[in-house]
Amino acid sequence: MNLAKTDLFRLVHGEADGLPGMDIDRVGPVLRVTLTGAAAMPAFARSFTIRPTSTPTWVILENEHMRDIREGKKLPPQARIIRGRARYVKPGDLLDRARRMIFVIAGTVGRHRPNQFFADQRDNRRRLVELAQPGQTWLNLFCHTGAFSVALANKGVHVVSNDLSKRYLDWLDENLALNGIDASLNTNVPDDARNYLSAATQKFDGIIVDPPTAAQGDGFWSVRKGYNSLLEQCFRLLNPGGVMLVCRNDKKRGEPLDDLIDEAAGAAKRKITAIDNAPPASDYPVLEGFPEGTSFEGRLVFTK
Repeated sequence: MNLAKTDLFRLVHGEADGLPGMDIDRVGPVLRVTLTGAAAMPAFARSFTIRPTSTPTWVILENEHMRDIREGKKLPPQARIIRGRARYVKPGDLLDRARRMIFVIAGTVGRHRPNQFFADQRDNRRRLVELAQPGQTWLNLFCHTGAFSVALANKGVHVVSNDLSKRYLDWLDENLALNGIDASLNTNVPDDARNYLSAATQKFDGIIVDPPTAAQGDGFWSVRKGYNSLLEQCFRLLNPGGVMLVCRNDKKRGEPLDDLIDEAAGAAKRKITAIDNAPPASDYPVLEGFPEGTSFEGRLVFTK
């Protein structure tokens, strides 16, 4: 990946870069530090005790995830500013060099987390744009600030974007406007994904299933609870020949993701023709000999 084309990428990827328990992302003018293990604390303290003089306007945020939020009933606290001041952040992820697509990442630093966009799906967005055709209808579940929706709508695909958070959907609308994309190509659905799927009758040519690690909607939800039934409902809404991107973030993986997909397709009586690996972008490397060091899994599922 040519990092000169984007200002959103991962600088440090935990143990793959010799710093287990600490990830650092550049998000435009923000450095987002995520701590997942106590072993990272000394390195974290040493790394950010000296104020950089070359980038005085930068903001440094700390996200602490020392516990597995899938095993609790509450989400972790918001990010903490450890350097810089509250400001509005608009970093851009360059998906198409000719069009220079930009995304509004989040709101004001300090009032809400400016971490609602991640670079790990960069390559998968490109793959879906290549697969999708103008005039098709796709569903983007758990859409967050709408990176997939914007990329697909930019190709002339109509997208139904679902997220429980109205704030995220407002950012999606801003993303569309920022990129000069017709707002009629996107329909926002502010609802718990489970409720939406249960009531939905519309069929889709493609579905993106990239749920958060955990969420509080109509009852606490995590990728370890109810993912089978959610995937089954998605298969029932997929048109013949449809494509589905299925993602999971879980370091303590139980049943293999391919098995979950096969079981859900079988329950929905749908035929899978191929399953392709859909890994994170190249700036999220997996350390050889320690594959469990990454939590992200992705599969592109093709159906008959």
